[in-house]
Amino acid sequence: PFEVLKATTLKSQPPPIYVDELDALDGQEITIYGFMTPYDSLTSFKNFMIFPYATGCQFCAVPSPKEVVFVRLVHEQRNQKFIPHPIKVTGTLSLWKEGKDQVDEAHRSFLYVINDATVEAVKG
Repeated sequence: PFEVLKATTLKSQPPPIYVDELDALDGQEITIYGFMTPYDSLTSFKNFMIFPYATGCQFCAVPSPKEVVFVRLVHEQRNQKFIPHPIKVTGTLSLWKEGKDQVDEAHRSFLYVINDATVEAVKG
């Protein structure tokens, strides 16, 4: 859950300090619930961000870096449409770590990346 992500300690200089529970999930399949936010397209979501709450205005309730997860979909879902209500994302978690061989450019901007993700609308 986002509460575990929020427990990360950000320092004035990298690297961040992850709680043990989160650090143990690096490279593991996880599921997280939140709200889809556009990243590189408004019509075809190959990549997007997930926040713990719905966003509208970029000037209101700006999330902390600890509350933003970059999501990269599995190939079969590369034309995902926007879902305006809560979603469930399942995929492989990658944490930004100093010295870790990061082939993923997303870690230049995001602490948390979920790769090979699938998305489901949450019914409620």
